[in-house]
Amino acid sequence: ERDLERIVGIDQTLKDELKELGDTKYRIEEIAITIRDYTRKIEFNPRRLEEILERKELINKLKRKYGSTIKDILNYRKETQVKLDKLVNSARSMEELTGEVNRLEEELAREAGELSRERKIAGAKLKKKTEQELRELGMGKARFDVEIKQGEIKSTGMDEIGFLVAPNVGEDLKPINKIASGGEISRIMLALKTILARADQIPTLIFDEIDTAIGGRIAQVVGRKLRALSPNHQVICITHLPQIAVFASNHYYVDKKISEGRTKTIVDLLDKKRKESEIARMLGGERLTEITLKHAREMIREGQS
Repeated sequence: ERDLERIVGIDQTLKDELKELGDTKYRIEEIAITIRDYTRKIEFNPRRLEEILERKELINKLKRKYGSTIKDILNYRKETQVKLDKLVNSARSMEELTGEVNRLEEELAREAGELSRERKIAGAKLKKKTEQELRELGMGKARFDVEIKQGEIKSTGMDEIGFLVAPNVGEDLKPINKIASGGEISRIMLALKTILARADQIPTLIFDEIDTAIGGRIAQVVGRKLRALSPNHQVICITHLPQIAVFASNHYYVDKKISEGRTKTIVDLLDKKRKESEIARMLGGERLTEITLKHAREMIREGQS
């Protein structure tokens, strides 16, 4: 700057550069002062650095357990604090809680008792309707009953319920699965499903050997009742009686064949013509005649009407 002042004293050409140099000097001094002030504010504290690192590790640990962000962690803390306050500030004593439990147990016992009484009324109605259905299904001498025993209160009430049946005269009432044959069980279940068709939530019903020891009029009754279940259930019935088969919407023929040294079961959906032939064969044996075919068509038409 001094050298430039001497030059300007001789030649004014560098006068502006001299002024700019002076301004730059003052600006550098201001920056130097700012840097000096900044360095005075810096705190060199290894202990503080350690505290910050520990704090950061704690926050990361909280994120892994309570939320992916600090906001989530604070929300969790807030919710937990509310729950804690309710527990700490609760004015209810153990005696009050015990009284509440006793009150609820008494209410539960009343509700279970009422449910049990309603079940006994419903059981009597079910007994009457089931025996009526069994008479129509060719089990006119059968007795049916609903056994209701009271026990420990559960989510379903205080009752243990069983269905009892005596298929023949002179027999004692016993659980269905211990006294009834396969065909009898199928007819008993058909009677129950007929009564409970609208309330029953089971989507598919399978009846096997339901035609055991029945024929003629009773078989037609069974077929009609099976068809009546179809609006509310998918009904699958295995039968050898044409009186039952004609009520079905779809007919499948089940057969066994030997192929390559192994026995295979073939299930074949029948079209209209083959269905008529199969019904006719069930009516008159292997030899088909125009009479049996005509009879088969009439039965199918009646069953589908």
